[in-house]
Amino acid sequence: MESVQQDAILRCDQMCEVGMGGQPTDITFIYLLSACSRAGLVDEGTCCYASMVTGYMISTKLECYTCIVDFLAMLSMGDRKYGHSNAL
Repeated sequence: MESVQQDAILRCDQMCEVGMGGQPTDITFIYLLSACSRAGLVDEGTCCYASMVTGYMISTKLECYTCIVDFLAMLSMGDRKYGHSNAL
């Protein structure tokens, strides 16, 4: 994983910890989702998205959907690579 992506995930985790006083915004999640997408971190990215929508009640922006489409494409390519024919 690239250091920029590692840094994004680490900083978001730190900010979200109890007592840090930081509340993530939509921009925070767009940055994090983009970092996960670029690094191929599908599981981390989908967990981040779920946290954004259900945990922090942040509205989804177009940029978030772009990252989700990237995650779905990565899953589809992985299924083809390993010969799986599961529908998404």
